[in-house]
Amino acid sequence: MKNIVLSRRSALLGGLALAVSSAVARAQVVGYVPSATEFSVLKTGAYVGMANANAAIRQAITDANNAGGGRVVLPGTGSYAWKAGFDDPIAVPSGVYLDGAAPFGGPTRLSLYGSSPVFTFTGANRAGLRGFAVEGSGMTGGCLASVLSGTRIGILDIVSGNLWRLLDAKAVNQLWHHNSWHNGIRGETLIRWYGDDANRSDVLDLEAITASGVGAASIATAIDWDGNCHTLAARGCRFINFDRGLLIRKQAGATAPAFLFADDLEFDYPAREAIRMEAGADMHIDNLYAHGSRTEHNIYVAAGLGDRALKIGGAKISGAWKAGISAASRVELDGHVYDNSKAGIGSYGGVEIESGGALQFIGGFSKDARQSYGVIAKAGAGDVMIAPVVDLRGNATADFLDTAGTIRTGKEMTVAIQAGPGGSLTWNAMPTAATLLPGATRAVMPLDLRRFSQARLVVNRQGAAGAVGARLATRFNVSGSFAAANFIDMGTAPIEVGLDTVNQVVDSGWVNIAAAARVAKAYIALVGYGGDGTASPSFGAISIELR
Repeated sequence: MKNIVLSRRSALLGGLALAVSSAVARAQVVGYVPSATEFSVLKTGAYVGMANANAAIRQAITDANNAGGGRVVLPGTGSYAWKAGFDDPIAVPSGVYLDGAAPFGGPTRLSLYGSSPVFTFTGANRAGLRGFAVEGSGMTGGCLASVLSGTRIGILDIVSGNLWRLLDAKAVNQLWHHNSWHNGIRGETLIRWYGDDANRSDVLDLEAITASGVGAASIATAIDWDGNCHTLAARGCRFINFDRGLLIRKQAGATAPAFLFADDLEFDYPAREAIRMEAGADMHIDNLYAHGSRTEHNIYVAAGLGDRALKIGGAKISGAWKAGISAASRVELDGHVYDNSKAGIGSYGGVEIESGGALQFIGGFSKDARQSYGVIAKAGAGDVMIAPVVDLRGNATADFLDTAGTIRTGKEMTVAIQAGPGGSLTWNAMPTAATLLPGATRAVMPLDLRRFSQARLVVNRQGAAGAVGARLATRFNVSGSFAAANFIDMGTAPIEVGLDTVNQVVDSGWVNIAAAARVAKAYIALVGYGGDGTASPSFGAISIELR
C-alpha cells in the first residue's frame, strides 16, 4: 500500500485558511474548451461589499449563454467573499463555466446562505464550477451544486469550509469532481449520487479529494451511492470523520449500483462503517486505508450480493470497534487486518464471514492481540480460502474459528501412520496408564508445525472395542524423548478419539494447535490411556491431519 502522507485527523485543521492563502491548482478542465470571451460579474453590477451577488452572477451567465457559452468570472478580491444562495438557485446552462480564476488575491471566495442548492445544472452539457474557496456556515440546508440530467459536468478546484452538502447528482452521464478540499461537512452527505427507474447515472469520477465531517457527531455520509448508478472511479481521495465513508445501496432506481474502480482511497475515523455495501457488485479497491470505526465494523458487506461483490487489494484495515470486515457475500482480500475489536479484547475477529458469505484471502495478515481470531467462518458461511502466505498468528484466541467447516488454508497436510502388518493393529490388553501405541515409536517424528493452525486425529476403528473411556491422543514434546510420560497434549484441547466403538471412522474434530507446539521441531506421538488391561481395541488406518 502507498504511504499516506496526510496526518488524517489533524490534516484538515486550519485547512481552509491554508488553502485560501495559496493558489488553487489549475487542473485541465475535462470536456471543456474555453471561449475566447470572458464574462465578468464586475460588468453586470457586482461590487465589493454587496449583500447578495445572485443577480449579477445570473446576468453574467445569461450573457455567456447568449454568446454561445464561455467563462463567467468572479474575480478574487482578497479577503472579501461574494455572497450567494439565499434560497434562490442559480441555473448554469450548457457551455458555461463559473470560474474563480483571478490575477490577484488567490482563489475567489464565495459565502453561501440558505437551505436550497446554490447552483443548478439541469440538462446542462459541458458546464461547471472551478476555482472557488467556499464558506458555507450560512447554509441551513441545500448544497453547493445540484446536477440533474447533465453530462460532462465538472466541479473542480474547490476549497470549502462548513458546507451543508457539496453535491447532489441524479441521472448524470458524466460528472467530475477533482482537486478539492472540504472541511466540516454538516449535512447528510458530501456527495449524493443516485438515479431512478427511468434515469441512469453513468460515471462519477473523483480525483484528489480530501474531505472531513464534523467528528463523532457527524451525520454526513461522504459518498451516498444509490440505485441505477454505474461506474464510480476514485483516485487519491481521503474522507475523514464522517458518519459513514462510502454507502452503496439501492433505495431508488431500477438496478443496483455497479462497477467501483478505486485506487489510493482512505476512510478514517467514521462514526459507523468506512464502507457499507448493501447492494451492488463488481467493486474493486486497490490501496485502501479503512481505519477507526467508532461503533461498527470498518467494512460491512450484506448478504445476497453474489460472487463478485468486493475485491480489495493492498489494504490496511484497522482500529474498528467491531471486526475489520464483516461479510455475508464474497470478498477477495489482500491486505493487513489488525488492531480491531476495540469494543474489547477477544470480542470480534479480524475478518468475520457470515452465513452466505465467502472469502478468498490471498495475501497479507489478520493478526492482533485484540482480535479473537484472524478469520471466523460462521455457521452457513461458504468457502473460506486462505492462502499459505497469509499470517493469522498472534490473535487473542487462535488463528481462525471454523464453525462452518469451510476454511481451507492451502497448508493442509496428512501424516499417515501405518497400523501394523496387513493394515490392521490390535492393542492387546490396553493398559490404563498413558502408553505409546504399540509399534508407534517408529512413527515418532519431528514435524515443523510453525505454519499450521489446527490439527485433528482420524482413526479407522475395527471390530474389537476398547474399554469404556479408553482414548487415543495426539501428543508432542520438543525433547525427542520416546517416554510416554514426556508427551503432552498438542492442542489447546485434547486431540483425541474414544476407542469404545467399532467398525467406523472417528475423528477428534479440528483443534487449535497449542502455541508451545508451533515450533520448527515438535516430536509427535500417538498415546493411549484409559484401558482396563483386558479389552484389546483394533485399528485400521490412522492419520493426523494438519491445516
